[in-house]
Amino acid sequence: CLVRAGSVEDARDRLRRAFATFALDTSRLDEVKVVLGDLSAPRLGLGAEYEELARSVSEVYHAAAHINFVMPYQTVKHVNVDGLRRLLDLCGANGTPLRLISTLGVFPPDSTSGPVDEDTVPGDPASLGIGYSQSKWVADHLGLRARELGLPVTVHRIGRIGGHSLTGACRHDDFFWLQMKSFAVLGCYPEDILDAQPVDLLPVDYVARSVVRLSTGKPDNENWHIHHPKGLAWPTVLETIRAEGYALKPVPRSVWTAALERQAETDRQGEGLGSLVPLMREGVMRLGRHSFESGKTIQALADVGCPLPAEDTGWLHRMFAYFRALGAVPPPAGRRG
Repeated sequence: CLVRAGSVEDARDRLRRAFATFALDTSRLDEVKVVLGDLSAPRLGLGAEYEELARSVSEVYHAAAHINFVMPYQTVKHVNVDGLRRLLDLCGANGTPLRLISTLGVFPPDSTSGPVDEDTVPGDPASLGIGYSQSKWVADHLGLRARELGLPVTVHRIGRIGGHSLTGACRHDDFFWLQMKSFAVLGCYPEDILDAQPVDLLPVDYVARSVVRLSTGKPDNENWHIHHPKGLAWPTVLETIRAEGYALKPVPRSVWTAALERQAETDRQGEGLGSLVPLMREGVMRLGRHSFESGKTIQALADVGCPLPAEDTGWLHRMFAYFRALGAVPPPAGRRG
């Protein structure tokens, strides 16, 4: 596991803290070989160890990314694009298979038409409104080009990732979580969200397991689209938040946005809602209304013993429980001490 740290012990501490934050079992962490390095550094910051790793590593899973929906392309490019180039160099030294974690967000709203399947190539990126999506588009194309040149590259394009199926553990700055949190805190939601496409959510532990199962149980050089084909409709999401005890009412988007901006100025709950404000500006998070036909992936997941689960509002309930336990979202008004 490549970790950016000053020493192996510091690196292990980073992993332990991350595992603890997300309520994961740390009992087997000592079995993980830690490699000190940095995606943004030449030759991954590996020094003399680079050649040995290039010869000995049997496969590479690349899920690391600078996830920030506000920063421009040039800022996130250093890790998300240049870091991948360095990993491709490492893998290319010995033909090592690369498992590249991408996103369904690489399909631009204005240049994607008709059903999107696993073999659809992401089109002109001009309508991708945020630097992160732009960087993932470039990385996705780099992976496809490396495959054309003979390197085994499997691309896993992921949809919306939710909290852990058992604990609800999730990133504080996850976009979908911040949306739900904003509705709960503000007591309202933009009325036009009822017409938005369902949330193609899958729990993070299922996504991780499916990536490994597909990588080990299916041939290299495939594209997989890992998302829930039915998803949770927004009316269902809103009713789930109400079932948690939060009163919600529909308002025009401009009213909700103004309330969000006022809340962000004084918010003290966890990571805060401020990062949502620039994303809600018109056009920034325009994702398009794509129709994904992922039959090949659905069948492959069943083949490797990892069939898609039924959509479950329990995933959302557990996310709220996790964040309330951390004090990152207030309890409903009737349950406050």
